[in-house]
Amino acid sequence: MIGDQILAGGGSYVLGNLLISAITAGCTFGWLLLFDVPYLLVLALLVALLDLIPVVGSTLAGVIVALVSLTVSVPTALATVGFFVALRLINDLSAQTRSFRAGTAEPVGTCR
Repeated sequence: MIGDQILAGGGSYVLGNLLISAITAGCTFGWLLLFDVPYLLVLALLVALLDLIPVVGSTLAGVIVALVSLTVSVPTALATVGFFVALRLINDLSAQTRSFRAGTAEPVGTCR
């Protein structure tokens, strides 16, 4: 049935997105630990939650984490901005593309 196919595809997309958010939170936790930024666990969990929001979630998370990292130093905040830009690029170019493909069983960029 078509409903089962939609549910299976959507379910794998959601699971892929949850996995991506968990990986992003883990990377953020490690980064914040490296630079001794305060509230690293809370910020990592916030990144995981905000990363679930399509398009703007990871950017919003990066802005919040960069603002908090300003409490350490300006170079730390600038490095954190660079980290989130790189993380976003890697995420957009690799993981989400594969997750979307697995969820839809269609190559990205194909139209019917």
